[in-house]
Amino acid sequence: MPAAVASGDYIYAAGGNGPSANLLRYNPKQDTWSLLAPMRRRRDHNSGVVFQDKIVVIGGRYCDQGELNSVEVYDVKTNSWSDGPALNTARAGHGTAVHEGKIIVMGGEVFTGGTKTLADSELLESLSGQWQRGPAMPGALHGVPLVSTGENLYILGGSERAGAVVNQGRVFRFSRPQSL
Repeated sequence: MPAAVASGDYIYAAGGNGPSANLLRYNPKQDTWSLLAPMRRRRDHNSGVVFQDKIVVIGGRYCDQGELNSVEVYDVKTNSWSDGPALNTARAGHGTAVHEGKIIVMGGEVFTGGTKTLADSELLESLSGQWQRGPAMPGALHGVPLVSTGENLYILGGSERAGAVVNQGRVFRFSRPQSL
């Protein structure tokens, strides 16, 4: 699964099954795809957001090398990539959103060193900063889409078993200011 984000008039898809280092741009007005500068690392089960006018691709997995803690930052204006601050915990299948001016990464799964799901989260305030510990999730989950409505952050579904697609259809809400 690739990371997908919207920026300006375009939709971008980074990484994906293979795993892939591709960055594709979709123009909905013309119904066309363009291949842009590839990421530095191939990855799938990664996530992405638009943050500080850049596309940020986070974590994921690379075949038998396992989960990644690396972060890559794409500059749309220069069609180039740079390294971002590495996550504290390598993870794949995690959820990511921009909430209250910060990137938040929640949950995920790890196959390296034993199969498990994660209940922790990490926050990033600036692309020049470092990831900080975020609020704990209500339980360990992967495959967790995150959505910020401005005031609230929602975790939609997720699976408690790594490698499994057992989505219970649950919704968890984190309200301001207690948790973030």
